[in-house]
Amino acid sequence: MADTAGAGGAPGAAPSEQRREVRIPTRLVVAYRVEGTHTDLVRESSDVSYSGMFVVTAEAPAQGSRVRFEIHDPEQGPLARGSAMVRWVRPELGLPGKPGGMGLQFLDLDEASRRWVSRIADNRLTALTADVHSAPAMPRPRMEAGAVPWTPAADHASMPGLRPAPQMMPTPMPPVRERTPARAALVAAVLGLVLGLVLGAVLGWFARGIF
Repeated sequence: MADTAGAGGAPGAAPSEQRREVRIPTRLVVAYRVEGTHTDLVRESSDVSYSGMFVVTAEAPAQGSRVRFEIHDPEQGPLARGSAMVRWVRPELGLPGKPGGMGLQFLDLDEASRRWVSRIADNRLTALTADVHSAPAMPRPRMEAGAVPWTPAADHASMPGLRPAPQMMPTPMPPVRERTPARAALVAAVLGLVLGLVLGAVLGWFARGIF
């Protein structure tokens, strides 16, 4: 792929190892060639991870195809090179933020390219984490001046035709009296006395010949 070295580096030159801090490019140029073909294609990518990258293209090769690639930045020149496999293909559907293209899985990277990929993936992860932590917190709802907090009484007052349901008070249960031996004996004595009086009266009536 000698004709796709890009600005800032000679054809076939290894990616620069002098950069200690790799910025996240906003536009990456990917030159690649599908194995078994003789055509070099140049496309764009802005999504590079530890294991691969997404290349925007409307002419993606079949899933499982192997490609040789070089990544370039218009300002920094060549950044990484190696081989990859087409893991998945997304057709062009015209959806915003979802361009057609292919997901490449890295198979072989030289040491300098591997370090660059790791650094740019680390920087992207750090940037995403910082965006999450710097996101503004959800504002707490503010009550306007003169507003009355909601209560059931206020709700009923706002609806004159609605009467609050009366509160149901539980009916108190009568206390259960505990029967003691003394109380039981007293009840038995009273019953015995009443029964004796009734029996005496009946016997008296018999003696007088009433029955």
